[in-house]
Amino acid sequence: MSRNQLPRFFISLFRKLPGLSMWLAASCIALAGMARAEEAPRPASGDAVLQATRMVLGIISYARWPVPPESYRVCAAGDLSHLRELLEKPASVRERPVVAKVLEGGIAQSASVCNVLYLGETSASRRKQLLGEATGRQILTIVEADDACASGGMFCLGLQADGVILQTNLDAISRSGIQINPQVLKLTRRKAVSP
Repeated sequence: MSRNQLPRFFISLFRKLPGLSMWLAASCIALAGMARAEEAPRPASGDAVLQATRMVLGIISYARWPVPPESYRVCAAGDLSHLRELLEKPASVRERPVVAKVLEGGIAQSASVCNVLYLGETSASRRKQLLGEATGRQILTIVEADDACASGGMFCLGLQADGVILQTNLDAISRSGIQINPQVLKLTRRKAVSP
């Protein structure tokens, strides 16, 4: 097989075996999430803290802002027990630092310093307020414990003992101005775009 035929071979292989494409995409997300500090411990199978942190880092790694940020600034609100790892230890994505801070007020006060909003479990009114303030801004929104991904967040995490369920809200993603790699979207449950 010549060097020019190899790419065609792999393309035809992925078309014939769509499950292989899904497995490869899932592996890429997992590896991106593991691209953290080398001393990070390997997670136990039920460790929701590490799973949530790795999922957040994986989502960030597959997002593209129109103007790439120098660092990824995660503003977090609500119950942040699952994000403890990211709040306490330095991390990086694509050789850019990820800095997480607890959001005391609203997004309006912190819009210039946040490009990711993570909402742990919080009241419906607080969630609605913060997501409303993020609307129209290029802020990647990740919401925990939103079963149908109906609150307006772009990504919703369902943290369970046996893993993390990732859901997307395509309507919120399309309005954000942030591009998300389509391979990530193939791995999620989706809320359909509203007419």
